[in-house]
Amino acid sequence: MKNESPHTPIQNSPQAAPVTPEGSLGLLALGYRGIEAWRKSREQWLKQQQELKSQQNDHGSKA
Repeated sequence: MKNESPHTPIQNSPQAAPVTPEGSLGLLALGYRGIEAWRKSREQWLKQQQELKSQQNDHGSKA
């Protein structure tokens, strides 16, 4: 499994900044693009968490 960071950079901004699943006030200041970047980051993080939980459940049931 890839070890990817849950941070998604904001595209088309003067300076690319990491977007965490927790979000920030700076994202609100960017408006629609900031909210969209946060949603994308959060969706990726949630998917990653579900995959980890699924893997843990698979390993636990085999023991």
